[in-house]
Amino acid sequence: MKNLFSFTPNSVTVNGRTFSAEYKERETFVYIIAHVEGLEHDVTVKVCNDDPRYPDIMQALHPDAAKTIPTEPAAPAEALDAAETIPAEADAPTEAQDAARRIPEKTFIGQSIVGKGWKILFDGNAERTRIIFDAEPVKAAVAALAEAKFYYSPTMKSYNKKLTFKAYRAAVKVSETLSAIYA
Repeated sequence: MKNLFSFTPNSVTVNGRTFSAEYKERETFVYIIAHVEGLEHDVTVKVCNDDPRYPDIMQALHPDAAKTIPTEPAAPAEALDAAETIPAEADAPTEAQDAARRIPEKTFIGQSIVGKGWKILFDGNAERTRIIFDAEPVKAAVAALAEAKFYYSPTMKSYNKKLTFKAYRAAVKVSETLSAIYA
């Protein structure tokens, strides 16, 4: 079952249950801190800007920021057939929502990060984020890759992850760790 969310500036509703909440905006994500009765700690959810829920959260937090699309006046209800419906103004996506829902282009494809004895490739042909070592990696490097959920492929002779924005962020973080290990 897929969870259904709705957001207001002071609450979050999940599958029909509403919880008081606060939002903490950062540059590329939002923290939702929900206060749930009966739990010792608040529930914190991190929603990145490539998450489909992100535009709805931004719309709830900044309702005046979106421009509204002008609509034609609705026809009288009795003039409609049973199969026809008039979409509510809230259902019509705004320009800001359309822009926020567009999937950003993966501009990092074809780039690489190179270190001493290792390199990270963002391989568009294989659709993989690949980490390749010149020699057998040390145990600390393998542990860092395992923690970041990179898996070894004997066929490709590299540690891999599907080419996504999340994999890009993980690779950048792993590159810092590998630089420290192979310094």
